[in-house]
Amino acid sequence: MWPSVPVLPTAQGLLGAGQPIAGVAAHARFTAPPDHEAAQEGVPDKTATKALRGEFVPLEDFLGVVKTHNDDDTKVIEGTDGSLMVTNKTVKKRINNFYRWLEAFVKYQDLLAKHFGYNVYKQMSLYLLHILDRSLRYNWSNVYTYDIRHRSDLAKSRSLDFSDVRGGILNSVRPP
Repeated sequence: MWPSVPVLPTAQGLLGAGQPIAGVAAHARFTAPPDHEAAQEGVPDKTATKALRGEFVPLEDFLGVVKTHNDDDTKVIEGTDGSLMVTNKTVKKRINNFYRWLEAFVKYQDLLAKHFGYNVYKQMSLYLLHILDRSLRYNWSNVYTYDIRHRSDLAKSRSLDFSDVRGGILNSVRPP
């Protein structure tokens, strides 16, 4: 059974075109950098600290790195004792579709919810549904650009208010 959510699917989409999400913890703000005891598992300390201070963090930073296995990316390093070590190049994971975005966003959401509470978690869950709806209706690169702009604006205002998700340019573009 799904929990009741104050927003219902409509003919205009999950949240309705140009409509803000029903205010869950509206006007929530970062009051001070929270006491950061331990990073979220799998999230670098620097990334977690920036996110908890309300600074903009690219979601790619929540994905970590992947080792490549191409011969071109292989490095041979000489150790201090004269031994040779072969290493593969590490490459930062990129967000190129909704599923990769979701993987990173859930880590971001869990981190903020752990430190700021359930209302932030609920509001971010509704935002996630909004991005899902937009990803089904529009080109992913446009949706991701919209997400970056939205999260950047929140960081500039030091706000946790994910509820204001007016589509802006996304609402004026027709789906493919």
